[in-house]
Amino acid sequence: MEAKAKNADIDSSQVERYLDIAKAQRIDAVITISNQFVATPTHSPCEINRQKLKKASLFHWSWSYLKTEAKIQLSKSAVSDPDQAYMLEEFVRYLEHDSAGVSGFEQMGKEWVEACKLYFAKSKLDKKSPLGEAVVRDWDELMRCTALLMSRELET
Repeated sequence: MEAKAKNADIDSSQVERYLDIAKAQRIDAVITISNQFVATPTHSPCEINRQKLKKASLFHWSWSYLKTEAKIQLSKSAVSDPDQAYMLEEFVRYLEHDSAGVSGFEQMGKEWVEACKLYFAKSKLDKKSPLGEAVVRDWDELMRCTALLMSRELET
């Protein structure tokens, strides 16, 4: 498991080393946690050599996702053991404190401005363009963050 706090991003070379260790130790998965958002837990926020994923799976969760899931479990009284419920409450309390550095989506990347300029100039963007990929990735992050916020508010 690799966890990053505040603005630290998941590093692909570090994750690939963990995948090599997992393969050697016959561990079936590596988990990463950061403030980075992904569309699904099986997507990584960084580029990973697909060959490294043959023997071990890779999962990623954002701190915001974990906080959301914990709050939902608590709101539904899904944790029956009082000690475990207390630990989960404390985990949520920690994640909600400013010093934990948990953050949501903050802004579209610089590629968004460039894509808007192309749009207003009525220019076309090649569908395989790295610019388009970056804009879609940022949009996915924004939607994921919004969905998590709504889930926390609605407790569903």
